[in-house]
Amino acid sequence: MDDRDDFAVDDIHRAVALNDDDAGGFTSGNLAVFVVDAAVEQLIFALKAAFVLAGGGRPDDPALAKGWFYSPTVVLEPPDDSPMAREEVFGPALPIWRVKDLDEAIELANDTPFGLGSAVWTGDLQSAERLAAELDCGYTWINSPTKVYDELPFGGLKASGYGKEHGSEALDYYTDTKSVVVKRAL
Repeated sequence: MDDRDDFAVDDIHRAVALNDDDAGGFTSGNLAVFVVDAAVEQLIFALKAAFVLAGGGRPDDPALAKGWFYSPTVVLEPPDDSPMAREEVFGPALPIWRVKDLDEAIELANDTPFGLGSAVWTGDLQSAERLAAELDCGYTWINSPTKVYDELPFGGLKASGYGKEHGSEALDYYTDTKSVVVKRAL
């Protein structure tokens, strides 16, 4: 199966490329913790049957050999039962599934036990607003990088964590509310 014509593969390669500048600081390709690195590496290795559009291994650049760098990876249509589809991937890996319409996209995105965050990139803001309302996750970015703002609550839904951090909602974790009803006269 050769679906490369459906995607701008060269553009994807340029977008996910690591370079010498990445070696000097934290970037999307710099995995600072070995355990995360090993997990991502295992996850990609398990997807040999899937179509890897870009990345899928450690970078060849010798300047990046002294770190826990892993090339940002784009995978086309990993199997529905694969870890890439069923688990939270905290690493530079992006699965892509083709869908027939917005309804199927929402159904596929919500068919997971997790719901930390979602990102929507589109010129159709009406569809983006629908996605933001219907996706089962704690944070949705629309046409925006995944930046967390201190004034907004951040935290997942479902099995993606407990409570919120940031925003006034973060205080709820430290608060137990109680309702008391007293009738003073009989």
